[in-house]
Amino acid sequence: MKKLHVLFMIAATAVACESPDRKKSEPSEQHDQQKSTQDVMTLEHKIKTTPNRWVTRHEFNCVTGDFDRHVKLGPAGTPSSINVTPARFKVNTFQQKIRDCECEDREAVAVHHGLDASANYVMALEFMCLSATDQGYDRTAKHYCTIENGDLKDASGPISNWIQHWNDLLARVVMDDGNGQWRSYANAPELYRQYIVYPYPGELEDLIAHNSTSGQQLAEIEIWPSAEPTSANDKDFRQGFVWIPVGIALATTQPTSSADAFKARGADLGSPCPKNCPPKILFPASGLPLRNGC
Repeated sequence: MKKLHVLFMIAATAVACESPDRKKSEPSEQHDQQKSTQDVMTLEHKIKTTPNRWVTRHEFNCVTGDFDRHVKLGPAGTPSSINVTPARFKVNTFQQKIRDCECEDREAVAVHHGLDASANYVMALEFMCLSATDQGYDRTAKHYCTIENGDLKDASGPISNWIQHWNDLLARVVMDDGNGQWRSYANAPELYRQYIVYPYPGELEDLIAHNSTSGQQLAEIEIWPSAEPTSANDKDFRQGFVWIPVGIALATTQPTSSADAFKARGADLGSPCPKNCPPKILFPASGLPLRNGC
């Protein structure tokens, strides 16, 4: 399973378009702008050709099963399974929320998670625009949605209005350390993820396109919580998410072509930044090899 803490992809400064009445740049400025443009193009190429950005059926079963086995409701002395219903929503609605962002550079979506008043696992999606800098991406939040009755529902105000759900999860969830011991989520800041950001171009957009045909677009997507160990000996499970196409049986093999790499496969490679690695959003440069059994 890919580990989300491998974060070495650095973006370059985006170049603004030159207006007709703008004074001609000096040679050094032209060189800097050309280099910056090349770096951004390289970033685009990396995002679209990064290996191991997809999830097969066996991997999906493994990591979602690990969530149930290793992430529980406390107390630590008597942990119990969390009641999880995957977040399902319409692709048409999702794409409209992306268009509503009106981003100049690229769009992204953050998956937030928490517990409701009955301790059921819940998620919300925060839509944002990303702007490339020489240290990563700056983010501009646009709007967020809850997931209700099989689709996205607009929520008013900033995502901070939803933060109580996260606070409840932080207070009540415990995680397996791999030695049969459970520790509070709140006491393991290196493991927990308040949210994970996923790029729309090169990942979520491809997930939709590769699972659509000329006659019929993919209708629905589901997001499932997952868990993976942070070390080779299955210690300290860290949480993630998996996006899958609904109504399509996941493939059992890895893709052979980038042209349809997400066809019948899921997506799970995102960034926990800037919450876990401020101040910029940095996307993983690649996924790591699957551990034994997954």
